[in-house]
Amino acid sequence: MLKIDQYNPVQALKKSGAQAESQVVKTEPQAQGSAPDNNSIGAATRQLQQAFAELDQQPDVDLDKVTAIKQALASGQFKLNDAQTAQDLLEFHKK
Repeated sequence: MLKIDQYNPVQALKKSGAQAESQVVKTEPQAQGSAPDNNSIGAATRQLQQAFAELDQQPDVDLDKVTAIKQALASGQFKLNDAQTAQDLLEFHKK
C-alpha cells in the first residue's frame, strides 16, 4: 500500500530572500550579563537565510509522488477509506 506523508508545516514558513531580509525582529531587553554575542546573532541570521534559500530551491509539490499516486489510483492498488479520510480532515482542522 502506498503511504502519503502528512503536510509539512515547514513549507508554510517558506519565504523569499527579500521577505526574510526585510523582517525586523523585536526582542525584550535581556538581563544584565546574559546579552547574546553579536557574532552568534550574525551566524544565526546567516543560517536562517541559508535555510530559506535552500527551501526556495525545493519544489512545492513532489511530482514523482503525485505520479505514483495517480498510477496507483488508476490501477486500483490505492484504496481510499472515505470514513477515515473524513475523520482525518476533521482532526486536522481542529488544530
